[in-house]
Amino acid sequence: MTQRRTINWTLEKEKEDYIYCGEQTLRQNVSYVFLVEDDALPHRDLFTVLDYMLTKQKHKMNVTYVKFYHPDRLLGYISFELERIPELIGISLMMSALFVSLYQKLRPTNNINKSVLWTASIIYFMLVFLVIGRQNLIELRRMSKYLYQVTPAPSCCTPANLYTRHGMRQVVDYLNGIKCYSKFGKDTAIDTFRKHNKLSALMVQPNLFRHIGMYSSLRDNILNPFIV
Repeated sequence: MTQRRTINWTLEKEKEDYIYCGEQTLRQNVSYVFLVEDDALPHRDLFTVLDYMLTKQKHKMNVTYVKFYHPDRLLGYISFELERIPELIGISLMMSALFVSLYQKLRPTNNINKSVLWTASIIYFMLVFLVIGRQNLIELRRMSKYLYQVTPAPSCCTPANLYTRHGMRQVVDYLNGIKCYSKFGKDTAIDTFRKHNKLSALMVQPNLFRHIGMYSSLRDNILNPFIV
């Protein structure tokens, strides 16, 4: 069996296992299907946030699925996700406003100096937050279930997805009709299906799962912790 065939077989087997779990859960006449892979470790806030979303934020749940995990390295401000840059600008403006207001009370300046101070402080805070990293800043949201952020779901990765019943049925039907192969695993297939049919999906941040798998059956090697 060649390496390529091994990868293809592994990806197809993962897809079939995913289908099986989804179908078996749907037979129980459930409203939601929460598929969690065996190398995903839940955070202690999971059930608190999940209960809040399903009871108080149910209007947001009219989607194909909700992601509860995305690799930390892909959660930064430098990203293809459109909401990240406005988020960086917004938090920088807020901190700059606080800083300039405090500075003006301690050392009043004229309008010209105030404009320079505003510009410099905005740039300064943007650089500070870029260095700290969005991945670390959003950890502050764990202080309350009300602070968890819900955004459109980006591509990649399915360690912990909550599907609506209709969404799971659609995904299962699609996966049953395709084959997975190298560079087209089930996560890519699911995302391709969602985008092709213009279906919506959400992601909860910060992550409510940790990816603890260190060995990749696809690469037949130990994974770099940074990429998972």
